[in-house]
Amino acid sequence: MRAAVLSLLVGWIGLGASTAYATPARIAALSNNGGFIDDTDFFRYPSALKAQPSRAALNYGGAFDGGLILDGDTKQAFFLQRHSVGGALPDLSLGGVGGFQALYGRASGSSGFLIRAAQNPNTPAFSIGGAWSNGPGKGNVQNLAIDGDLVIFNNLVDEDQDNDLGIRLGVTGRTLTSDRLTVWNARFSLDTLNEQAVLHGGYTLGPRFRNDDVRIAMQLGPVLNVIIPVGDNNAAPGLGFDIPFGNFAGEYLLREWFVIRGSLTAAWAATVSNLEEDAIDNLSFGPRLGGAFGVGFKHKQAQFDMTVNPTWVQNGPHVLSGVSNPMFAVLSARVDL
Repeated sequence: MRAAVLSLLVGWIGLGASTAYATPARIAALSNNGGFIDDTDFFRYPSALKAQPSRAALNYGGAFDGGLILDGDTKQAFFLQRHSVGGALPDLSLGGVGGFQALYGRASGSSGFLIRAAQNPNTPAFSIGGAWSNGPGKGNVQNLAIDGDLVIFNNLVDEDQDNDLGIRLGVTGRTLTSDRLTVWNARFSLDTLNEQAVLHGGYTLGPRFRNDDVRIAMQLGPVLNVIIPVGDNNAAPGLGFDIPFGNFAGEYLLREWFVIRGSLTAAWAATVSNLEEDAIDNLSFGPRLGGAFGVGFKHKQAQFDMTVNPTWVQNGPHVLSGVSNPMFAVLSARVDL
């Protein structure tokens, strides 16, 4: 069980390792490859908001979510979102708990910040936090971001019950030049509900290529997670790592108004289920593959992106397979105001 959890964590919070829909459709099709610049970058690097025009965005992946970016001497962003089956959300999941989320961002000069809050009535849980970063959001960029969140679990179940707390802290950086990328992060989370702490680190680098019609980027590097039991948890500490992890993504302007894009992720995933005993005896490993495919349509100041949900493709239509399926695709619409 712990090995499965570790493998899941490596895929979820790795540097662009996940094809889960934590961002809108374009970035989902690119498997969250860190070598591409997108208008969703300010969810991780708030200072990147400065490079965005006034814009309205709407996403759908089983539920609607979206918001506004307002222009001026100081750029501002307002987003209201609801977690959906496909998770078609910008990257508020860095600090969110699912359910409903709200975000306010602001950028001026070379820095920016955001504050965010989320409530999940099903868990139930509530989180509040934010992020700060510096660096531009266009061209050759060099960004550094610090973020953190406080999570309160079970705050709506029983007034006489002690609330469980969670703390999430992280630092993320990227350097993108015309032909190279470097993306790294380090994260720490403490969860008293599940009685565990998680340490995460990752470092990837690789080439980038861009001309008028083609954009390509590749990430390659190690990703590491350590799970440490806390409190009354008698479980053994565990370790999970991808060495190496790779993500190859690209998009091609087939017509002036039509873009195709796709990505492939691959890793040699290993887990050690018990660090207190012989690590070799508790080592399990194997390949992990993923990928995504999408298209984009452009018309003057508007853009529409769609990415096919790979889970839907694997399960097949419900009428044929009988398997319940998430939304068949993630859809994103962006209109410059």
